Amino acid sequence: MTTTMKAALLGVLLLSLNACTQNEPELIDAVGNRQFDRVKVLLDRGVDLETKNQDGATALIIAAFEGYTEIVQGLVNAGADIDARNNQGLTPLMAATTRGHPDIVQVLLTRPELPQEYLSFQENITDIFHIISYLDTRTWPSNTWFGVPAWQNPNDIWITQEIISEIKPDYIIETGTFHGGSAVLWATILDQVNPDGRVITIDVEDLSSEARSLSIAKRKVEFILGSSTDPEIINRLTEEVSGKKVLVILDSLHAKEHVYQELKLYSPLVSVGSYIIVQDTDVNGHPVFVQHGPGPMEATQQFLSEVDNFHSDKTRERLLFTMHPDGYLKRSP
Repeated sequence: MTTTMKAALLGVLLLSLNACTQNEPELIDAVGNRQFDRVKVLLDRGVDLETKNQDGATALIIAAFEGYTEIVQGLVNAGADIDARNNQGLTPLMAATTRGHPDIVQVLLTRPELPQEYLSFQENITDIFHIISYLDTRTWPSNTWFGVPAWQNPNDIWITQEIISEIKPDYIIETGTFHGGSAVLWATILDQVNPDGRVITIDVEDLSSEARSLSIAKRKVEFILGSSTDPEIINRLTEEVSGKKVLVILDSLHAKEHVYQELKLYSPLVSVGSYIIVQDTDVNGHPVFVQHGPGPMEATQQFLSEVDNFHSDKTRERLLFTMHPDGYLKRSP
């Protein structure tokens, strides 16, 4: 987990919609102050509908959040972008749903040129839950395994244990140890389905003293200090896991180029029928942390466009809410 991602957790979703400041664009100011007549004048004048406040919220997002049905209708009729997202990834439909404004939801859902994806209310509810869960530090950032921090989404943990149970890997290679809770978690599951299996976890920082003190970690986990793309580490892993069943989980630096390099380096280690799980493909607006910049999703897309022996297994997203959309990459023969 990157420092910038940790910082994003301090943001509060609702505060991003506070538009009433003296320095906001004219339309934003009019909507924020509920000046209906002034909004109409601005619309007639052809004001820029997509201007945003400092938190990335458009006039339509703010009006939908505040419950200003008349303004929402006027903005929609004028052609405001209903796909717009603020810096936290919130759309007008998500804002209206979150705040309980059914009239506005109806306006947004009945727009004639509405994209097909918005006709699936389930998808929007999932995105809303995803964004709220991501920003609330009481959720996954507070998760522990055997008392050790394990920053994992429970839905994805469930799917990962299914994969471990099916593959029964001899090795699970994890990049991005952090405190070591997830490595201990994978080891606990692996111990039940392949008692001889081992977890190898890699990180540039050593923050895992608490995890390493656990008996399961002493028996099942190898902690490597260093970069996941270090040629010496790659050579060492290649020799150790040769001819074995291998599952790889990528959760280190979430920059596109780094994840792409990991995919290129670790994909040859994955056995046929097993997986590379690219974690946190949800950042950079998929649907969270819009301001992150190209990351795991973009790296995954580039990688898949260049190979024909891996594909995104969408069946692994059956629990609807995943932090790794398109990130369960299965190796074919």
